[in-house]
Amino acid sequence: MEERRQEEHELMEQEASEWNEALREGTGWEQEKREDSSFGGKNGQGKLYLCATPIGNLDDITLRVLDTLKQVDLIAAEDTRHSIKLLNHFHIKTPMTSYHEYNKVEKARYLVDQLKKGVNIALVTDAGTPGISDPGEELVRQCHEAGACGLHYGSHYFGPAYQALLLRGVPAAG
Repeated sequence: MEERRQEEHELMEQEASEWNEALREGTGWEQEKREDSSFGGKNGQGKLYLCATPIGNLDDITLRVLDTLKQVDLIAAEDTRHSIKLLNHFHIKTPMTSYHEYNKVEKARYLVDQLKKGVNIALVTDAGTPGISDPGEELVRQCHEAGACGLHYGSHYFGPAYQALLLRGVPAAG
């Protein structure tokens, strides 16, 4: 079982690497980034955007999430194979890294370091909202502990009470 998990982890890392390499080589389509003072952190610090993705129909995604995915510097994806489908469907050309159950502690440290350097990151899961039965909770916790992250919600998919708990580092699952 552990060997299969390792193989899946390596496959997701390979998918992200291939995606990023294709972006570096150029696809003939350049994604515009807004010069928007509200996007990104203050004092050189990046923001972490928690972005809800569709459960089922890709067209159920919000415009705010699409804009966020286009504007951030990096997307941390629970399963890069799933996220590539979403990004391709909406012509989003943002670099991606894998962030899942089996690398969540070490990758969260890396992502927090990136946030401290001013990198804006969107966290997406396979489907649904980050922080519910997925590794997103670990990243939010490390951000709070480091005091390094401006946390923001990519959409209003879930109610204010849930958002308030998650954004304050309170575990969403019992």
